[in-house]
Amino acid sequence: MSLELKKRGDTWTFVVDIGRDPLTGKRKRKSKGGFKTKGECRAAAAEIISQFEKGTLIEETDLNLEDYLRKWLKEYAAKNTAYSTYSRYTEIINKTINPRLGKVPLAKLTALQIQEFYTYCIDTLKHSPNSVIRYHAVLSNALSMAVKWGLLNRNVCVNVSKPKKVHVEMKVLNESQLSKLLDGLKKTTLFIPVLIASQTGMRLGEICGLTWKAVDFDNSCLYVYSQLQPIDGKLLPVSLKTKSSRRKITLSSLLVNEFKELKNKQDLDRQDFGDGYNTGNYVVCQEDGRPYDPKYISGNFRRVIKEYKNKDGKCLAEQLEIPIIRFHDLRHTHATILLRADINPKVVSERLGHSSVSMTLDTYSHVLPDTQKDVANKLDEIFFTPTCQQNANNDEFPTE
Repeated sequence: MSLELKKRGDTWTFVVDIGRDPLTGKRKRKSKGGFKTKGECRAAAAEIISQFEKGTLIEETDLNLEDYLRKWLKEYAAKNTAYSTYSRYTEIINKTINPRLGKVPLAKLTALQIQEFYTYCIDTLKHSPNSVIRYHAVLSNALSMAVKWGLLNRNVCVNVSKPKKVHVEMKVLNESQLSKLLDGLKKTTLFIPVLIASQTGMRLGEICGLTWKAVDFDNSCLYVYSQLQPIDGKLLPVSLKTKSSRRKITLSSLLVNEFKELKNKQDLDRQDFGDGYNTGNYVVCQEDGRPYDPKYISGNFRRVIKEYKNKDGKCLAEQLEIPIIRFHDLRHTHATILLRADINPKVVSERLGHSSVSMTLDTYSHVLPDTQKDVANKLDEIFFTPTCQQNANNDEFPTE
């Protein structure tokens, strides 16, 4: 490695040879000037040489943040995350991050710029702190990869303060309210997906991807191993990746009977449509067997329960006198009803496909105060029975 020190006018400049470009074979040099003394210039050059030898030297790049994030999405996110996650990252980057920070050179992006971006999102765009936390996660992950790829020395997100997470009160239905909702939807296409969600706790994508092959009528259970996702304009089944998400769920007699009626109806539809009937064998489907897009069901649920009004100007939730909830809240409703019925949290966790019981307990901590009261009552029964009082007054203690 060669080093050249040059005096140009009143200042010094160094030129360091840092090998050859692996693609072009041409020599690569790094230079910097403006040093007042030869010693300062030599010391700066020595630092460059040290970084090169340690493999920590960052070569200058003309990439701005927008260019880099596009590369990160293509080379990393598209290959290492689920399609839904990749789509969410792409939306956050294109709609929120790039319009504000995209033209900033990657190497010159500062923690202050990112901090100001978060403030802008909250104060001007009126985005929630929880949304900004998601933006922070995307930026931090992307910049960490830039460090690994040798484009940055450090991830500046480490020095940024993300907002504190805001607890959003979970909306769930009790048993009576759920019964009213199911009765109100009985003659609609929403009835079956709502019944499945409230009886099994399955996610909407899992419900839309459920096939009859996964339903075991003999043992009153079903198996969750895939979910339906829109990929490049097509609805495709995607295998669930984690062991906990691939699971067996036992079914109530109510759901088994509804499944049997539904399957009989679909068998007749299959005969009517003949070769035109979709071969996917989906449980939740249109008359010709085609699956529903999860977003359609979610949006339709919102429209039916909240937006469509009767002649008195009341939406379905107001007519039934129940809270307005999202479709996903049916999953929360299922878990809450089971926990309040003293079902073992481990069983609830397994039905939901959570990675751990602690995740279930953390998510549904709103149920725990009632459970704690039950424990206190049980302790009273154990320690304040006449037998316990008699033993407590006994001066003799058992010996080992």
